[in-house]
Amino acid sequence: NTSDYVKILDFGLAKLLGSGSGEQNHRTSSGSVLGTPHFMAPEQCEGKANVDGRADLYALGLTLYEALTARYPWETSEPPVNRPAPDPRELSGFSDLAPDLVTVLLKSIAPRRAERFGSAMEFGVALRQVRHARRRVLGMAPVNVAMNSGGPGETSNSNPFVSHLITLYSQSRRSNAGTRGMD
Repeated sequence: NTSDYVKILDFGLAKLLGSGSGEQNHRTSSGSVLGTPHFMAPEQCEGKANVDGRADLYALGLTLYEALTARYPWETSEPPVNRPAPDPRELSGFSDLAPDLVTVLLKSIAPRRAERFGSAMEFGVALRQVRHARRRVLGMAPVNVAMNSGGPGETSNSNPFVSHLITLYSQSRRSNAGTRGMD
């Protein structure tokens, strides 16, 4: 029953229109470059004739990278040849991504296809072995900090957003020293 899930069928062009005779051509010619350059594997961008299923897995890996980080890995319109994607943990707000997830992600978009997953089955097995998307930082427990100026009738800060920020950036009830090392 496919009503419980979505299947991704193709990352390329679904069909090409014929040469004006009304025919539809469902094949691509050898050596032609077709697809969305943003998601094309480097070997596709180079127009190589022996592109295989790893190119689709590359596109899936790029989709996963963007789904996790909300950005394309490079500052270009297409993947640069022989340049690996930056580790997403280097981006602000993603330093706590689980190492296992990052390993799978970067392998899926490796610039050399021999370094990528050989099949969708292999990619799927690797993803299923990732237990958590983010790692837990050990030794960091939330700290409740009451913020008031000590004036008559004032109570601790009741704004939940401010309380959350105080918890995130405070390691000590007396000082905020050394709190920026987590980002």
